Amino acid sequence: MAAAEPLETLAANAEESRRALARTRNAVILNVIQGYAGLLSQQAKAEQARKSWEKAKESLASTEEKAKVGLASELEVLQARLSLIQAQLAWEQARDDFQAQKQRFFQEQLGLVEERDLVPLSVDREALVQAVQEFLEKLDLEAAVEEASEVRAAKQKLQEAQKSLEQLQRSWLPTATVELTTGPTGWRLSWTLRLDLFAPERAAQVRMAEVQVTAAQLSLETARASARQKLLREVNNVLSALKALERLPLEEERWALEEEIARRRYEAGILSEAEWRDFLASKEAFLQEAKDRELALLSAYLSLQAALERPVDWEAWMP
Repeated sequence: MAAAEPLETLAANAEESRRALARTRNAVILNVIQGYAGLLSQQAKAEQARKSWEKAKESLASTEEKAKVGLASELEVLQARLSLIQAQLAWEQARDDFQAQKQRFFQEQLGLVEERDLVPLSVDREALVQAVQEFLEKLDLEAAVEEASEVRAAKQKLQEAQKSLEQLQRSWLPTATVELTTGPTGWRLSWTLRLDLFAPERAAQVRMAEVQVTAAQLSLETARASARQKLLREVNNVLSALKALERLPLEEERWALEEEIARRRYEAGILSEAEWRDFLASKEAFLQEAKDRELALLSAYLSLQAALERPVDWEAWMP
Protein backbone atom coordinates (compact mmCIF):
# COMPACT_ATOMS: atom_id res chain seq x y z
CA MET A 1 0.00 0.00 0.00
CA ALA A 2 2.86 2.37 0.87
CA ALA A 3 4.44 1.79 -2.54
CA ALA A 4 1.14 2.26 -4.33
CA GLU A 5 0.53 5.72 -2.87
CA PRO A 6 3.68 7.30 -4.39
CA LEU A 7 2.79 5.73 -7.74
CA GLU A 8 -0.71 7.21 -7.53
CA THR A 9 0.77 10.59 -6.62
CA LEU A 10 3.20 10.45 -9.53
CA ALA A 11 0.40 9.52 -11.92
CA ALA A 12 -1.77 12.37 -10.63
CA ASN A 13 1.11 14.84 -10.96
CA ALA A 14 1.83 13.65 -14.50
CA GLU A 15 -1.83 14.06 -15.46
CA GLU A 16 -1.95 17.56 -14.00
CA SER A 17 1.26 18.50 -15.87
CA ARG A 18 -0.30 17.25 -19.10
CA ARG A 19 -3.42 19.30 -18.45
CA ALA A 20 -1.37 22.39 -17.59
CA LEU A 21 0.55 22.05 -20.85
CA ALA A 22 -2.72 21.70 -22.78
CA ARG A 23 -4.13 24.80 -21.07
CA THR A 24 -1.03 26.78 -22.03
CA ARG A 25 -1.27 25.58 -25.63
CA ASN A 26 -4.95 26.51 -25.81
CA ALA A 27 -4.26 29.96 -24.35
CA VAL A 28 -1.55 30.65 -26.94
CA ILE A 29 -3.79 29.51 -29.81
CA LEU A 30 -6.69 31.66 -28.60
CA ASN A 31 -4.52 34.74 -28.18
CA VAL A 32 -3.15 34.39 -31.71
CA ILE A 33 -6.53 33.73 -33.35
CA GLN A 34 -8.34 36.49 -31.47
CA GLY A 35 -5.50 38.91 -32.10
CA TYR A 36 -5.44 38.05 -35.81
CA ALA A 37 -9.22 38.43 -36.10
CA GLY A 38 -9.01 41.83 -34.42
CA LEU A 39 -6.22 42.81 -36.78
CA LEU A 40 -8.30 41.88 -39.83
CA SER A 41 -11.20 43.94 -38.49
CA GLN A 42 -8.92 46.94 -37.92
CA GLN A 43 -7.52 46.55 -41.44
CA ALA A 44 -11.03 46.59 -42.89
CA LYS A 45 -11.89 49.73 -40.93
CA ALA A 46 -8.76 51.45 -42.22
CA GLU A 47 -9.69 50.47 -45.78
CA GLN A 48 -13.21 51.82 -45.32
CA ALA A 49 -11.76 55.08 -44.01
CA ARG A 50 -9.47 55.29 -47.05
CA LYS A 51 -12.41 54.79 -49.41
CA SER A 52 -14.37 57.48 -47.58
CA TRP A 53 -11.42 59.83 -48.04
CA GLU A 54 -11.28 59.02 -51.76
CA LYS A 55 -15.01 59.70 -52.07
CA ALA A 56 -14.61 62.97 -50.18
CA LYS A 57 -11.93 64.05 -52.66
CA GLU A 58 -14.20 63.21 -55.57
CA SER A 59 -17.08 65.05 -53.92
CA LEU A 60 -14.97 68.19 -53.40
CA ALA A 61 -13.77 68.14 -57.01
CA SER A 62 -17.34 67.72 -58.24
CA THR A 63 -18.62 70.53 -55.99
CA GLU A 64 -15.86 72.89 -57.14
CA GLU A 65 -16.72 72.18 -60.79
CA LYS A 66 -20.38 72.89 -60.11
CA ALA A 67 -19.46 76.12 -58.32
CA LYS A 68 -17.62 77.34 -61.40
CA VAL A 69 -20.84 77.24 -63.42
CA GLY A 70 -23.04 78.48 -60.61
CA LEU A 71 -24.56 75.10 -59.68
CA ALA A 72 -23.05 75.04 -56.19
CA SER A 73 -22.65 77.76 -53.59
CA GLU A 74 -19.50 78.84 -51.81
CA LEU A 75 -20.90 77.35 -48.61
CA GLU A 76 -21.26 73.96 -50.27
CA VAL A 77 -17.63 74.15 -51.39
CA LEU A 78 -16.52 74.96 -47.83
CA GLN A 79 -18.57 72.08 -46.47
CA ALA A 80 -17.03 69.71 -49.03
CA ARG A 81 -13.54 70.85 -48.02
CA LEU A 82 -14.37 70.33 -44.35
CA SER A 83 -15.69 66.85 -45.13
CA LEU A 84 -12.45 66.05 -46.96
CA ILE A 85 -10.32 67.16 -44.01
CA GLN A 86 -12.41 65.14 -41.60
CA ALA A 87 -12.23 62.07 -43.84
CA GLN A 88 -8.47 62.43 -44.21
CA LEU A 89 -7.97 62.71 -40.45
CA ALA A 90 -10.18 59.66 -39.87
CA TRP A 91 -8.29 57.66 -42.48
CA GLU A 92 -4.85 58.60 -41.14
CA GLN A 93 -5.92 57.72 -37.60
CA ALA A 94 -7.35 54.35 -38.68
CA ARG A 95 -4.26 53.63 -40.79
CA ASP A 96 -1.86 54.47 -37.95
CA ASP A 97 -3.88 52.42 -35.46
CA PHE A 98 -3.82 49.44 -37.80
CA GLN A 99 -0.08 49.67 -38.41
CA ALA A 100 0.65 49.92 -34.69
CA GLN A 101 -1.64 46.98 -33.90
CA LYS A 102 -0.12 44.94 -36.70
CA GLN A 103 3.42 45.60 -35.48
CA ARG A 104 2.53 44.62 -31.91
CA PHE A 105 0.83 41.45 -33.11
CA PHE A 106 3.77 40.21 -35.17
CA GLN A 107 6.32 41.07 -32.50
CA GLU A 108 4.47 40.02 -29.33
CA GLN A 109 2.33 37.13 -30.58
CA LEU A 110 4.51 35.65 -33.32
CA GLY A 111 7.96 36.90 -32.34
CA LEU A 112 8.59 38.28 -35.83
CA VAL A 113 10.45 41.50 -36.51
CA GLU A 114 9.48 41.70 -40.17
CA GLU A 115 5.78 42.06 -40.87
CA ARG A 116 3.85 39.85 -43.27
CA ASP A 117 0.80 40.43 -45.42
CA LEU A 118 -2.43 39.39 -43.78
CA VAL A 119 -4.34 36.44 -45.21
CA PRO A 120 -8.14 36.88 -45.03
CA LEU A 121 -10.05 34.37 -42.92
CA SER A 122 -13.02 32.87 -44.70
CA VAL A 123 -15.31 30.87 -42.42
CA ASP A 124 -17.99 28.52 -43.72
CA ARG A 125 -20.91 30.07 -41.87
CA GLU A 126 -23.32 27.16 -42.15
CA ALA A 127 -20.70 24.60 -41.13
CA LEU A 128 -19.66 26.72 -38.16
CA VAL A 129 -23.23 27.18 -36.95
CA GLN A 130 -23.91 23.46 -37.28
CA ALA A 131 -20.71 22.54 -35.42
CA VAL A 132 -21.51 24.93 -32.58
CA GLN A 133 -25.09 23.71 -32.26
CA GLU A 134 -24.01 20.06 -32.13
CA PHE A 135 -21.32 20.89 -29.59
CA LEU A 136 -23.80 22.63 -27.30
CA GLU A 137 -26.29 19.76 -27.58
CA LYS A 138 -23.69 17.25 -26.40
CA LEU A 139 -22.30 19.45 -23.64
CA ASP A 140 -22.84 18.09 -20.11
CA LEU A 141 -22.21 21.14 -17.96
CA GLU A 142 -22.11 19.39 -14.58
CA ALA A 143 -19.72 16.73 -15.85
CA ALA A 144 -17.53 19.51 -17.26
CA VAL A 145 -17.57 21.25 -13.87
CA GLU A 146 -16.23 18.09 -12.21
CA GLU A 147 -13.40 17.94 -14.76
CA ALA A 148 -12.35 21.57 -14.25
CA SER A 149 -8.77 21.95 -13.03
CA GLU A 150 -9.71 23.91 -9.91
CA VAL A 151 -12.32 21.30 -8.97
CA ARG A 152 -9.88 18.44 -9.51
CA ALA A 153 -7.31 20.20 -7.33
CA ALA A 154 -9.90 20.79 -4.60
CA LYS A 155 -10.92 17.12 -4.73
CA GLN A 156 -7.30 16.09 -4.32
CA LYS A 157 -6.90 18.29 -1.24
CA LEU A 158 -10.10 16.88 0.24
CA GLN A 159 -8.88 13.32 -0.28
CA GLU A 160 -5.57 14.17 1.39
CA ALA A 161 -7.36 15.76 4.36
CA GLN A 162 -9.67 12.75 4.71
CA LYS A 163 -6.72 10.37 4.56
CA SER A 164 -4.91 12.29 7.30
CA LEU A 165 -8.01 12.17 9.48
CA GLU A 166 -8.42 8.42 8.96
CA GLN A 167 -4.79 7.80 9.91
CA LEU A 168 -5.20 9.76 13.13
CA GLN A 169 -8.42 7.95 13.98
CA ARG A 170 -6.79 4.56 13.39
CA SER A 171 -3.95 5.48 15.75
CA TRP A 172 -6.45 5.25 18.63
CA LEU A 173 -6.94 1.53 18.01
CA PRO A 174 -4.92 -1.00 20.04
CA THR A 175 -2.01 -2.73 18.33
CA ALA A 176 -1.38 -6.45 18.70
CA THR A 177 1.94 -8.28 18.32
CA VAL A 178 1.99 -12.07 17.81
CA GLU A 179 5.22 -14.08 18.30
CA LEU A 180 5.76 -17.78 17.56
CA THR A 181 8.86 -19.38 19.15
CA THR A 182 10.20 -22.89 19.79
CA GLY A 183 11.84 -24.30 22.91
CA PRO A 184 12.52 -27.49 24.83
CA THR A 185 8.83 -28.02 25.36
CA GLY A 186 7.87 -27.36 21.75
CA TRP A 187 6.25 -24.44 19.96
CA ARG A 188 5.14 -21.45 21.93
CA LEU A 189 2.70 -18.75 20.83
CA SER A 190 2.67 -15.42 22.61
CA TRP A 191 0.97 -12.14 21.91
CA THR A 192 1.05 -8.60 23.20
CA LEU A 193 -1.77 -6.06 23.12
CA ARG A 194 -0.79 -2.40 23.39
CA LEU A 195 -3.15 0.49 23.97
CA ASP A 196 -1.79 4.00 24.32
CA LEU A 197 -4.05 5.82 26.77
CA PHE A 198 -1.71 8.71 27.48
CA ALA A 199 -1.83 10.94 24.39
CA PRO A 200 -3.67 14.13 25.43
CA GLU A 201 -2.59 15.94 22.24
CA ARG A 202 -4.15 13.28 20.02
CA ALA A 203 -7.71 14.54 20.52
CA ALA A 204 -6.62 18.01 19.47
CA GLN A 205 -4.90 16.57 16.40
CA VAL A 206 -8.05 14.71 15.41
CA ARG A 207 -10.15 17.81 15.90
CA MET A 208 -7.75 19.84 13.77
CA ALA A 209 -7.89 17.18 11.05
CA GLU A 210 -11.69 17.29 11.14
CA VAL A 211 -11.58 21.06 10.70
CA GLN A 212 -9.24 20.65 7.74
CA VAL A 213 -11.65 18.16 6.14
CA THR A 214 -14.53 20.61 6.58
CA ALA A 215 -12.45 23.43 5.11
CA ALA A 216 -11.50 21.23 2.15
CA GLN A 217 -15.17 20.39 1.56
CA LEU A 218 -16.05 24.09 1.53
CA SER A 219 -13.17 24.78 -0.86
CA LEU A 220 -14.47 22.07 -3.16
CA GLU A 221 -17.95 23.61 -3.24
CA THR A 222 -16.43 27.04 -3.90
CA ALA A 223 -14.34 25.61 -6.74
CA ARG A 224 -17.42 23.98 -8.25
CA ALA A 225 -19.39 27.22 -8.08
CA SER A 226 -16.52 29.17 -9.65
CA ALA A 227 -16.04 26.62 -12.45
CA ARG A 228 -19.78 26.51 -13.13
CA GLN A 229 -19.98 30.30 -13.34
CA LYS A 230 -16.99 30.43 -15.68
CA LEU A 231 -18.40 27.79 -18.00
CA LEU A 232 -21.86 29.38 -18.01
CA ARG A 233 -20.29 32.68 -19.02
CA GLU A 234 -18.49 30.98 -21.91
CA VAL A 235 -21.68 29.19 -22.99
CA ASN A 236 -23.64 32.45 -22.89
CA ASN A 237 -20.98 34.13 -25.03
CA VAL A 238 -21.34 31.36 -27.60
CA LEU A 239 -25.15 31.59 -27.55
CA SER A 240 -25.04 35.37 -27.98
CA ALA A 241 -22.63 35.13 -30.91
CA LEU A 242 -24.69 32.30 -32.41
CA LYS A 243 -27.91 34.33 -32.28
CA ALA A 244 -26.18 37.34 -33.84
CA LEU A 245 -24.97 35.18 -36.70
CA GLU A 246 -28.34 33.49 -37.18
CA ARG A 247 -29.91 36.95 -37.73
CA LEU A 248 -27.56 37.69 -40.61
CA PRO A 249 -29.57 36.13 -43.48
CA LEU A 250 -32.59 38.30 -42.70
CA GLU A 251 -30.43 41.38 -42.27
CA GLU A 252 -28.66 40.67 -45.57
CA GLU A 253 -32.04 40.43 -47.29
CA ARG A 254 -33.05 43.76 -45.77
CA TRP A 255 -29.86 45.44 -46.99
CA ALA A 256 -30.37 44.02 -50.49
CA LEU A 257 -33.86 45.54 -50.63
CA GLU A 258 -32.64 48.84 -49.25
CA GLU A 259 -29.88 48.94 -51.85
CA GLU A 260 -32.35 48.33 -54.67
CA ILE A 261 -34.62 51.11 -53.38
CA ALA A 262 -31.70 53.51 -52.88
CA ARG A 263 -30.35 52.79 -56.37
CA ARG A 264 -33.69 53.53 -58.00
CA ARG A 265 -34.05 56.74 -56.01
CA TYR A 266 -30.53 57.76 -57.01
CA GLU A 267 -31.18 57.03 -60.69
CA ALA A 268 -34.40 59.02 -60.45
CA GLY A 269 -32.53 61.99 -59.00
CA ILE A 270 -34.24 61.77 -55.60
CA LEU A 271 -31.00 60.83 -53.84
CA SER A 272 -27.94 62.98 -54.31
CA GLU A 273 -24.59 61.49 -55.23
CA ALA A 274 -23.33 62.14 -51.70
CA GLU A 275 -26.33 60.36 -50.19
CA TRP A 276 -25.85 57.39 -52.51
CA ARG A 277 -22.18 57.16 -51.53
CA ASP A 278 -23.09 57.34 -47.86
CA PHE A 279 -25.49 54.45 -48.33
CA LEU A 280 -22.85 52.34 -50.09
CA ALA A 281 -20.40 53.10 -47.28
CA SER A 282 -22.98 52.01 -44.70
CA LYS A 283 -23.61 48.78 -46.57
CA GLU A 284 -19.90 48.06 -46.80
CA ALA A 285 -19.63 48.59 -43.06
CA PHE A 286 -22.44 46.07 -42.56
CA LEU A 287 -20.66 43.51 -44.75
CA GLN A 288 -17.57 43.90 -42.58
CA GLU A 289 -19.72 43.53 -39.48
CA ALA A 290 -21.05 40.26 -40.91
CA LYS A 291 -17.50 38.93 -41.21
CA ASP A 292 -16.77 40.12 -37.68
CA ARG A 293 -19.79 38.19 -36.40
CA GLU A 294 -18.53 35.00 -38.03
CA LEU A 295 -15.13 35.42 -36.40
CA ALA A 296 -16.79 36.36 -33.10
CA LEU A 297 -18.69 33.06 -33.06
CA LEU A 298 -15.56 31.13 -33.98
CA SER A 299 -13.63 32.89 -31.22
CA ALA A 300 -16.36 32.21 -28.63
CA TYR A 301 -16.59 28.57 -29.74
CA LEU A 302 -12.85 28.01 -29.40
CA SER A 303 -12.81 29.86 -26.09
CA LEU A 304 -15.48 27.50 -24.75
CA GLN A 305 -13.42 24.50 -25.84
CA ALA A 306 -10.43 25.95 -24.00
CA ALA A 307 -12.50 26.60 -20.87
CA LEU A 308 -13.56 22.95 -20.98
CA GLU A 309 -9.85 22.06 -21.19
CA ARG A 310 -10.38 20.27 -24.48
CA PRO A 311 -8.15 20.56 -27.55
CA VAL A 312 -8.98 23.77 -29.40
CA ASP A 313 -10.34 22.79 -32.83
CA TRP A 314 -8.84 25.68 -34.79
CA GLU A 315 -7.20 24.01 -37.78
CA ALA A 316 -10.55 23.01 -39.30
CA TRP A 317 -11.50 26.68 -39.67
CA MET A 318 -8.25 28.10 -41.00
CA PRO A 319 -7.71 28.67 -44.74
